[in-house]
Amino acid sequence: MILTLITAALASPPTPVTLTGQLGAAAGPPSLGGSASGDLAVNFGRAAVSVGAREGYMTEASRSLGSVEVQGRYYASDLFYVQGGFYHFHETPADVLAEYPVLATIGSAPGIIHRSGLGGGIGLDYTLDDVVDGRLGAVAELTAAVFPDAGGPTVYVIADFGFSVDVGKRRE
Repeated sequence: MILTLITAALASPPTPVTLTGQLGAAAGPPSLGGSASGDLAVNFGRAAVSVGAREGYMTEASRSLGSVEVQGRYYASDLFYVQGGFYHFHETPADVLAEYPVLATIGSAPGIIHRSGLGGGIGLDYTLDDVVDGRLGAVAELTAAVFPDAGGPTVYVIADFGFSVDVGKRRE
């Protein structure tokens, strides 16, 4: 039912929508890791509101790293954008992840460290004009997220690479 409603909403959105999927590398000193992420940006001219999620794994103090992100985005040009907003991370120790994989993935397992902070970054979304009527793009982002608590690294730096697709009206 929910999937049907989402599909119907994306079939003909009243404003341009950009879907992005990426793979990335992360550093939260002293830890390194990797992740997969996706987001949905609703575009309003050169501005957008983006909602995203990430799931990955960090090596130091082995743990999974999941996040939910809500950001504002400004397209400085057809290629370059800046963004910033709210980040909520779930950092789950490896033993908790092994014992409660489903609960850990949805952020409800015992032992998860919940952390909230602010972040921002820069990105490039290069339109591949000859593919899918110019709706497909190659994306690269560099993001930093800052957390004020002592539950883990204070700063995470994430480099993501992937693809975007514009749905509905064309982004202008």
